[in-house]
Formats: sequence, C-alpha cells, structure tokens
Amino acid sequence: MQVRENFNMAKSIMIQGTMSNVGKSLLAGGLCRVLKEDGIRVAPFKSQNMALNSFITADGLEMGRAQVMQAEAAMIQPEVYMNPILLKPTSDVGSQVIVNGEVAGVMPAMEYFRKKKEYIPAILEAYHKLDEKYDVIVIEGAGSPAEINLKQNDIVNMGLAELVDAPVLLVGDIDRGGVFAQIVGTVMLLEEKERARIKGTVINKFRGDVKILEPGIRMLEDRTKIPVCGVMPYIYADIDDEDSLSERFDRKEKAALLDIAVIRLPRISNFTDFAVLECREEVSLRYVSKAGDFGNPDLVILPGSKNTMEDLLWLRQSGLEGKVLRHASSGKPVFGICGGYQMLGEEICDPEGVERGGTIKAMGLLPAVTVFENTKRRTRVTGKFGEVTGILKAMSGAKLDGYEIHMGETIFSDKDAADHKMLVQICDQVTDESRWDGAQKKNVYGCYVHGIFDDREVADALIGALLKEKGYEPSIHDFSMMDMSTGDDITEDVLTDMGYTFLLVAHRIEEADDSNIDLINEIYDYSVEHGYKFYCLTSSPEEQIELWKDKTGAEYPFCQMDDITLKTMVRSNPGLILIKNGTILNKWSDEDIPDEYVLTDKLENLPLGKQKVSSDTHTVGYVFLWFVIPLLLVLGVDVLVVRRRERKNAKRKQQEEEMKSKELKTENPKIEEQE
Repeated sequence: MQVRENFNMAKSIMIQGTMSNVGKSLLAGGLCRVLKEDGIRVAPFKSQNMALNSFITADGLEMGRAQVMQAEAAMIQPEVYMNPILLKPTSDVGSQVIVNGEVAGVMPAMEYFRKKKEYIPAILEAYHKLDEKYDVIVIEGAGSPAEINLKQNDIVNMGLAELVDAPVLLVGDIDRGGVFAQIVGTVMLLEEKERARIKGTVINKFRGDVKILEPGIRMLEDRTKIPVCGVMPYIYADIDDEDSLSERFDRKEKAALLDIAVIRLPRISNFTDFAVLECREEVSLRYVSKAGDFGNPDLVILPGSKNTMEDLLWLRQSGLEGKVLRHASSGKPVFGICGGYQMLGEEICDPEGVERGGTIKAMGLLPAVTVFENTKRRTRVTGKFGEVTGILKAMSGAKLDGYEIHMGETIFSDKDAADHKMLVQICDQVTDESRWDGAQKKNVYGCYVHGIFDDREVADALIGALLKEKGYEPSIHDFSMMDMSTGDDITEDVLTDMGYTFLLVAHRIEEADDSNIDLINEIYDYSVEHGYKFYCLTSSPEEQIELWKDKTGAEYPFCQMDDITLKTMVRSNPGLILIKNGTILNKWSDEDIPDEYVLTDKLENLPLGKQKVSSDTHTVGYVFLWFVIPLLLVLGVDVLVVRRRERKNAKRKQQEEEMKSKELKTENPKIEEQE
C-alpha cells in the first residue's frame, strides 16, 4: 500500500466500501496483522454480518467467518463479540437472526428492518467487551454507506461509526471498473457529518503501474477533498467466503484428474467445506446448478443448506435429483453434509414448522429419517471415521476436526443395525460427549460434520480412493525422509516439488541386487543432466550404505526410512519410483528399470513422465483377445465343421430313404403277381 498522507489513528478505525465485495474483509484483516506486528493489541469487529457461511467458536457460539479470519490475522482467538449480529437468509425475504451467537428467531426482512435499532445495546455491549481488552479495534462495514434505503437506523456503516466515534477509510474496487465514480458518488450521497468522518480513500485491486493512476488520484482528491491514502494491488487470497455472492461459484474449472461436482443449492451454506479440495492439484471442483451441467463426475457432494426442504424440492424440480440418483445407482460415490445428508435419507419431517412444516419424501439413498426441532445444535467436534465401506474405504480411521450446526435430528430406520451403518465417531468439544454420527450404504455417505475434509489425512484418503477407483496411483503420504548428509527432514520438500524426482528404494541395501547397478547409475547421471532430483531410500545403517557406495560407485544422496514403509512402496529390492508433486507416475522393479534407449529426451516429453492410467482401450482389447476371438473360432468350427457334417449326414439319410422307397416300389408288383 502506498501511503500518501498520514491520518490520525483513534481507538478504532473503520473500513467501509463503495459496494459489496470491494475487499473490505481482506483489508481489515491486513490492517489487523500490521498493527499486531507493531506491538499493538488489536481485534476485529463487524456489528452485522449476512452470511450462510458461519463459524462455531470454542464455546459453541455462532459468528461470521470474516471476523474469524481477521482474528487469526491479529493472532487472537475468535470471540462472538467480534460479530454480535449474524443474519442467515432462509428465503428471499427472511433470515434467521443470531445475536451474540444465539438464535433470536426467524424474521421477515421488513420486521428486522423495523427492529434493528433494538439491537444497538447488544452491539455496543459486544464492542465494549473488546474495547476493554484491546488497544485498537478494526471495524468492517457492510455493503455501501450510501444505500439510501438502508440508512434509517443504520447499525453497520456510518450509524455505527458515529456510535463508537470511529474514523473511516472508504475503499473502492478498480477491478470492476468505474472506481472514481464509485468513490465520488458515494461521498456525494453522504451527509456532511458523514463525509467528515472519512479520513482517506483506498483504491483496491489495481493491476499495473500505479503511476498511470496519478491524474485520476489528483482529480479524486480535488472532487472529494479527501486524500487517497493508498492503492492496493490485486491479490487473490483464498480466504473463507462470507456469503453466497462468492466468486468461486463462477470460477472456471481447471483440468484435473478428478471431477468433483458440488450441487449449488439456492440456499447453500458453509461451502467453505470444499475449499481444501479446490486447492488440490488432482481435483477439478465445480458447482452445478443445472441438470445439463451435471456431466459424469467422480464424486457428487450435496452441501449444507439453510432450508433443506425447499432446496430438496428445488433439486427435484430442476432435474438434478434424478441425476444424483442415477449417479448413485451406477455405483459412483455421493457424499452429503448436514442439509445434504438429510436429503439423502428416506423422509424429512417438520412437525414444529421450523422450515415449511409437514413431511416430504427424501431421496431414499440412506436408511434414515430427519425430524426438525427448534433447538439448534452448535458445537465443535473432533473424531475419526469408522469402518468405511465401498469406494471410500481408504478413509477408515482417518482423523477429523470440524463443527456441527443444524436444527434436525436424524434417526435410523433400522435401529438394530445403526452402529455398523454409521460413518464417523466424534467427541463434542463443548459437552465432551462421544457419539456416532452419519451413515453409509454402498457408495453413499453422509454426516453432519462441517469441515470434514479440512484435515489433510481425510482429504488425502478421499482423493487417493477416488484416484485408485479411476486407475491412477494415489499420491504418496505418511512417510518421512531424513537426509543422511544433513540430518534434515526433507519429506515436505520432496512431496511438494513440482519437478520430477527419482526414488531408488532399497529396503535393506546390504541385501539389494546389484546386477543392474550400471542402469541405476546411468539414471542418476540422466537426472543430474536434466535437473531432476534423485534419492536412495533405505532403512540400512550408515556403515552398510558406505559399503554399497564402495561396491557400486554410487554418488546419489541417501535418506533413511522405515523398512516396512519401504516394502509397501516397492517389493523389489531395489526398485525405482518416479514421482511429481507427491504423486507416483511410474514404478519399476529391479528387472524393469528403464535404460538409455528409453530415456532419450526430457521426462515431460516421454510416456514414462506421464501418470499411468488404466486404459479402457486395453481392457476392450484384452476382452477381444481372450473372449471374442475364441468365440469366433468356436463359431467358425461350428459353421465349417459341425454344421457341414450335419448337412452331409442329413443328405445321406435322405438318399438312403429315397433308395429304400424305390426298392419297396420295385418289390410291390412281384408280391401282387404272386397273390
């Protein structure tokens, strides 16, 4: 940020924007981190959030995720006082209102608009709780302060700034165009006392040379009489989204090994559950809202919903329910989280009118019934997967860390078999209660735990299982490499390296076959020539390694690993593995090690530098070779030999019958004459 003029720092400072999504949250988070690094005790604050992506605090209270990110930037624990009011839309005209982490009720928009002034004491109480502990409070506004229809009894922009006497920085977004009109127009629409609170403006998301902006900056300062405090470059930061206006829904999918489809429900909530999958190189994750865009994914995820019943009816009407059902019937996996889990059951009952009342039939993929209750479950949980069946069995025993936030209880139809159908065993971090959650049937899975994929162990197991199902070798995980020359753990460096790495695996190097050592040394020379890494992995002690070097002339570096782990990687001793970004591309036994006739170019230009994929063409070829051709031979023998013989026999019989008939005719006259 290029600072043009200092502004007076007060007990608080407020970031407001010319519109939604101008980058207020990220700038507030950045300011929190800068102040923290300057030795100032700082905390974030936003009086009112509207978001379907929420966070559960350690004490089981609910707040907006933006302030959680900002608290992390300030290096403090998130508290519900940082976001005293959270609105979670349940329809186009109504929201669930959460005050200081607790549900206050569901209100139509107009009712909340009339009542919001009543929440000022709760807002000020929360603010003063922070005021007592911190030197500076960084406040984030919402939308624009110039939204005339919302100015009456404002509690989130200029109204709040006046209540706590906070100076304001006004942020505009140049990436969407018209930033000068944004800022000038916003300032002009404010009252004089409101304009006086703006101590500076910021131009955000700029791409290019800032000198180009200087004429515009001078004009902006002349028109508004407010200094431009800085120009921020465009930064793509993968932070938790605040609401369903998220840019990620419109992000173009990348080409990847795995295609994961998340159903974009109209009231989708907590879609931050999938952020960790979006970041994985192996995964193309897309949000699907039309049946025509469903495609043929490797995994379908039904996400959380703020109104499960209405979203289920939409799913049905849109044709996507049929797509999901056909996907499941073909044996491919479906995973439901929270509201998506409820949809996978047999029916959803709402006797107390929590959503729309009544009972509706669900998708029938899991043997469970959900009954809505007025009480909301809010808690953080830890735990692990139980014995997982089907395609995702690799997830068995994987540890998880997440949270629950829902207003329904799911009951199993077959209570006697409930235990073995359950998916995860969790411990409630608020009550310390241990229990089972979720269900599984064939390749359909579901549970209430949000953030279930956030732990790397879970994400690795999920992706590995899907890759294996497609015929790919999954990424290498759960082993450590110690460089014997330095004593450093280089596991992470090797597994995240985007280049190629050869791993020579010798469980016990003193027992390794050295008949192909010349080929191994040639591959090492090839690696050095092209800039690839090469390590020998062994469990043998240093003295045995030195003997191997003396015997073979080995110059490559050695790393020590567990003997059992090495045997699971390659049974041959030695064996060779080629990896890239932690993913196995090729594997060779001692007898199959490639030679100079194969390594004729860089790996990126050679087939062995590409990941092995099980080929349907080969499968068809083998079927043709081993089944179709023998069948044709049998048919050929049948036609050429058996049937020909049958025709000959039939013709011969016919001729014999004709001869007998002629003989009878010649004999008959003689018999008559004798009579």
